[in-house]
Amino acid sequence: MKTLNISRKRSGFTLIELLVVIAIIGVLVGLLLPAVQQAREAARRSACGNKMKQNALAMHTYADAHKSLPTATDRKIAKGGGTNAGWSTFVVHLMPFIEMSTTFDKMDLGTVAQTSGTKQSGQSVSNWTALAPVNQADPIYTAQFCPSNPFAFSGQMLDGTYNNNNKRHGGRCYDVCLGPSGFPSKPPDCASANSFCSRHANWWWASTNDVSSEKSTPGVFNWAFDFPIEFKFITDGLSNTFLLLERRPEIAVWSGMYRQEQLGVTTAIRPNSSTINEDPTMIKNNSVRTTNSGASSYHPGVFATSTADAGVHFLSDTIDFEVYNYLGNRMDGNSLGRLP
Repeated sequence: MKTLNISRKRSGFTLIELLVVIAIIGVLVGLLLPAVQQAREAARRSACGNKMKQNALAMHTYADAHKSLPTATDRKIAKGGGTNAGWSTFVVHLMPFIEMSTTFDKMDLGTVAQTSGTKQSGQSVSNWTALAPVNQADPIYTAQFCPSNPFAFSGQMLDGTYNNNNKRHGGRCYDVCLGPSGFPSKPPDCASANSFCSRHANWWWASTNDVSSEKSTPGVFNWAFDFPIEFKFITDGLSNTFLLLERRPEIAVWSGMYRQEQLGVTTAIRPNSSTINEDPTMIKNNSVRTTNSGASSYHPGVFATSTADAGVHFLSDTIDFEVYNYLGNRMDGNSLGRLP
């Protein structure tokens, strides 16, 4: 009599084997995810640097056409007088050089940017609102926002409000360098005057209407009044002087795209300073506006800069503070050599 030998074929994995496979996959994902995130940030950082480069080159093209760099703002009044209803930023004057000539030609720069504030006799509110960007694809947004910034394109502030509610604000990630000072209150990282970081009233606001002297501010730009300079006044050398610095627009509540009120980045505050105040209920206070006016970014450990020769550099947040301020000053006599 024959005996039947029935063998059972294995039809699947055991529970233990499945758990082992899942664990292995989890470990691999854990190892690969940081690498993927780093690769994505590297791509965003590269794009961010390229955009800063385009803005710096646009300034050079502007200088070729106008024999001077664009002024940070076209405000022409002295402290406590004149119109205060809004002034255009350097971004407006760069528009013909960043493929936005059509919009620029339609803008009425003889009018003011908002309904509030003091206007000159017969002066009306501008048409900027109707011409301002309305979506992320607008060239002005794509030219002025860093892809690493999670607030990019939205115009949203830390308190949840939108700074571009009238389509004239919106902020920008690439801002002009004011040098070692530039604001009325003392920056927390430079509370007392020293050899490289100090404060003078005319550096942040003209005491008279005559602000034509090229020595009235140490940086290439001034935040408070019309101050166009020629390259020849950058006596430390174009490769040794900051032109643009990266900033996070969501922490600078009045950092407008078209309209100016809080403009520029001061080197008197350390890059990504620990003094940055991110309390949503506080960012509109004047003291916080000063604190948050240093260079800042979402790049781990670095921030983007452009020197006046249009070179782009990513510098460490821990850059020597004295060296940093020398780079912000266009005429202190300190030539520091080639930047990384």
